[in-house]
Amino acid sequence: MTFGTLGSGIGGADLGLLSLGWALAWQAECDPDKTALLTARWPDVPRCRWIEEAATMPSADVVHAEPQAPEAEYVDPCLAFITARRPTRVIIDLASRNAAGPLYRDACHALAHAGYRVGAMIVRYQTCAMVDGTVAASHVRARVVLLAALPPAPAPPDLSAEVRSILFTQDPAWDPEAEHAPETALASDALERVRLLPAGWTSALPEPARFEALRAATVPHFAALCGAALLGRVALENG
Repeated sequence: MTFGTLGSGIGGADLGLLSLGWALAWQAECDPDKTALLTARWPDVPRCRWIEEAATMPSADVVHAEPQAPEAEYVDPCLAFITARRPTRVIIDLASRNAAGPLYRDACHALAHAGYRVGAMIVRYQTCAMVDGTVAASHVRARVVLLAALPPAPAPPDLSAEVRSILFTQDPAWDPEAEHAPETALASDALERVRLLPAGWTSALPEPARFEALRAATVPHFAALCGAALLGRVALENG
């Protein structure tokens, strides 16, 4: 299974999908600082600016799209690319969008009109970071993800009933009701390792920028969860 990422960022989703044993075919990212980090990590992977040049990239079985902002002006170009290239499977991470909102419905309709069978995940999860021995913040959100597949690939599961995912399974379960959960907090150095960042990389950042950098460490885990769900290899319990 090969994959490409639209809106690759610093490669968090790529790390998660690589952990499934998939091969990275290409990346598309417009931010020059993020592109520099992608180039350092994967020097031999074809790369281009976000949507504008992605049509020149090699074919891939799966496209993972995480628009720069969950708005139509960013989502629509992703959908246009997908319907033109027609990868067998698609993951579109709409981040914290309302699953009943028009953007969600319009994206589902566009994929269905292009011949995709569409499922969805709405995952409620919590991240909690410990900085300098104290809990910096506890962050609870719901992510909306579209999963799509072209026949004859098996239809992706519809997990659109709200589900709860524990992204760091080696730790005690998060308490979604707790404002802070120090017993399950991950230290800043552990989060840096998850993101493959140099030790102490976030130490010079002011709050809340430091926590924002750390909490994004969930991205590889979440992308792996989406990929596994797309192939029907994950069973999630209702929250």
